[in-house]
Amino acid sequence: MAFRPRFANNLQQSSTFNNLQLSTFNNLQQPSTFNNLQQPSTFNLQQPSTFNNLQPSTTFNLQQPSTFNNLGEQSLQ
Repeated sequence: MAFRPRFANNLQQSSTFNNLQLSTFNNLQQPSTFNNLQQPSTFNLQQPSTFNNLQPSTTFNLQQPSTFNNLGEQSLQ
């Protein structure tokens, strides 16, 4: 019979460190303000954002009429 350490490898013993079911810190199924992305978040990019919104933009949208870039409406004479 091979020598087996009594506590080192026996994961069936109750362990606060390794048992993720009894850990509030590591159990992601519990409500968590820091790790739960389903909660409302100020930095959640799925929410409407003025800075990151790729909707039509008056300043940088080149599809809009532009006096500077649209040579079709300028007279070179």
